[in-house]
Amino acid sequence: MADDRSGAVDRASRSLRARLNGDERAYAFATGALAGALVLTALAHIMFEQPQPTPDILIYTAARVVLGAAVVIAAVTLRERLPAWLGAIGALTPGVMLALFAVFGTDTAHTLLCLREFPIIALYLGWFYPSWFARLSVYPVVVAIIAAATLRGLPAAGGSLTPIGVAEFTIFSVLCLVLGMRGSTYYRRRSDGDPLTGVLNRRGLRRAGLDEVRRAHRRGEPLTVVLVDADRLKAVNDADGHHAGDTALQELAHHLGSAVRDTDLVGRVGGDEFILLLSGTDAHTARSIMARVHRTSPVPFSYGIAERSADDDLDALIRRADERMYGYKS
Repeated sequence: MADDRSGAVDRASRSLRARLNGDERAYAFATGALAGALVLTALAHIMFEQPQPTPDILIYTAARVVLGAAVVIAAVTLRERLPAWLGAIGALTPGVMLALFAVFGTDTAHTLLCLREFPIIALYLGWFYPSWFARLSVYPVVVAIIAAATLRGLPAAGGSLTPIGVAEFTIFSVLCLVLGMRGSTYYRRRSDGDPLTGVLNRRGLRRAGLDEVRRAHRRGEPLTVVLVDADRLKAVNDADGHHAGDTALQELAHHLGSAVRDTDLVGRVGGDEFILLLSGTDAHTARSIMARVHRTSPVPFSYGIAERSADDDLDALIRRADERMYGYKS
């Protein structure tokens, strides 16, 4: 049971980090900027809206400033090495505090301040973290606010949990969460996809491939990389024009994608080169698959196969597959 729990935590941690592959710099900047903004709003709130703050407001503001400053310093210092869990904890803390203030506290300035800030936190979670984590972080807070406001009778005015306040909070929190998730997905598709063939580009393949190699090492499962090189593409371009060459690449990409499973990866890494990552597949099975794919392909190609060994990383697998492809050609 302990091993299962440890495995679940490990998988969740890797899921958070895998989402950042290639976006570590943007993540560090956004995390530091968000933490800095929360510090400034806390200071502005106590200076301009609470000229005579109570002890609980002073304690809460001091805690926000100290924690926020620590996150800013970590983001500036660590940059691309900023842990994914740090931003997650920093974003979750205001949501947890908001739910606690709304459910158990009085209708104070704490609740109003957190109500204003939470939609941008939802946007941050939706953009940088997996959708399951973002939803699990945002929706319970929204439900807690609605429940607390309903139980307190939704005063028409004079408090933070008014009908219009709760409605605005719910709409903007959910909207920002959806915008973050959809915007991130759209961005990744545009940045990770090859516009000509529709398969992954080099960046997208590396992002997903690194995670696949780590998963295979962790589970002790086979993983095979296949490097595919379209044959005589230059002759097609010279004879019939680049449009014909582009059509041939599109046909080959479609053929490769339709011949493998949805869990496998197909990417274009050069002008006429493609890479397949076949998860849970050993070299013997991969050779059988590629023999069938090669036989039925509308575009002739050469290929090389490399199966994961204990010391391989993604680059080593690709290099070995490339060497074997040239052996295949010769």
